[in-house]
Amino acid sequence: MAEPRYILETDGAVRPGERHMSRDWPSVGGAGIVLWDPAMVPVLVESVHLGAVSGSTEAEFRAALVGLRRAKDRRIEKLRVRSDCEPVVRHLTGEEPLETRWALAAQAELRELLGAFESVEARWTPSSHALERRAGVPTADALARKAVGLARRRR
Repeated sequence: MAEPRYILETDGAVRPGERHMSRDWPSVGGAGIVLWDPAMVPVLVESVHLGAVSGSTEAEFRAALVGLRRAKDRRIEKLRVRSDCEPVVRHLTGEEPLETRWALAAQAELRELLGAFESVEARWTPSSHALERRAGVPTADALARKAVGLARRRR
C-alpha cells in the first residue's frame, strides 16, 4: 500500500488578447491551487493573481511554485503535484528543464522548494474544465480563471 501523501492540483490561466502595460509580457496571469490531504479533504482552495506573464506555460509554472510554497508552509512531507501542462511536469521531474528566461530565474527557488519535501512527484493529468471537483470544491482551472477575471466555463 502506498504511503499517504497530499495532492496538489495547480492550474494557470492568462487573460487573452491583452498586452500588459510593461509591453514585455503579453498578458496577465492567474493561478488556481487546490491542496488535498491524504483522505482527499481539501485543506487549501486558492485563487492567486500572478501579474504579468509571458504566456500560459509561465502561468502554469508559477502556479506550481505558489502551490509548492503553500505546501511547504504547511510542513507537508510527501506531495504529488498534478498539472495539465506537460512542459511544467517535465520540468518539475527534471526530465526536460524549461530554458526560458523566467524558468531559469526561478531555478534556485524551485530547487529549494523541492528540497523541502521528503518526496515530491509530479504527474500530468488531463485538463479539467469542470467547475467543481466535488460539491463545493472548485477545480484549479476554475480558480485560475477567477484570478484573471475570466468568466466561469459553461458545463
